[in-house]
Amino acid sequence: RRYAVFRSFVNVEEQKLQVQEYLECHLKNSTDKQDSDGTPTTTMTDLNWNHMETSSTSETFKLGVRCGGDLTSTLPLAVAVARRAFRQALELKPPLGLASSIPALETLSQPNIPLARPVLLYGLKASMPPHYDSPTQPGQREEWLVMMTMGSDVRFRCNDDIVQLRSGDVLVMDSMAVLHGVESIVDVDNGGGCSDDKPDLGLPISSRLGILFWQGQS
Repeated sequence: RRYAVFRSFVNVEEQKLQVQEYLECHLKNSTDKQDSDGTPTTTMTDLNWNHMETSSTSETFKLGVRCGGDLTSTLPLAVAVARRAFRQALELKPPLGLASSIPALETLSQPNIPLARPVLLYGLKASMPPHYDSPTQPGQREEWLVMMTMGSDVRFRCNDDIVQLRSGDVLVMDSMAVLHGVESIVDVDNGGGCSDDKPDLGLPISSRLGILFWQGQS
């Protein structure tokens, strides 16, 4: 299949810590408000994503590195979870059918390999058309990545399958081989997404955070 889903891979406390890490990084790199020593004075409560309720596009977090740059030191907790997911995928070699991909997954699980990624916030009306990814490294024929979901459920396409991912689920896939995209965000008012039994992660209501990791530039 060239993809695998790991349910409840990121526990609630890890999710909360990661969301805080992403938000603080976004604030630091998106505000012009600073005190005398250059420290940003914007706070979490200053974030306003009301437009996410009606927007059909996702919001990209600002992480302070160039496209494809290594985020290992910037967001260490999230990167550690991603490496753990790559190692987990190595244990599924027969179901994934990937003898040729074992070296790639082994490489991505190593602590000295740079990992890059976008962090995307989706509102209820947001989606992403099905697509295949281009290679991030010259000459490569497969692009393995980890995608984490936090917040509302998401209906995510993997080839002909529509997989409903919940907060804390992780997907590992070869994004050059798997047709993938965001079909829809599950509406909390229709019995899905962020129901009462789900913890408050500090995200806007009925939003989904998608975080993708792949090999970055050294």
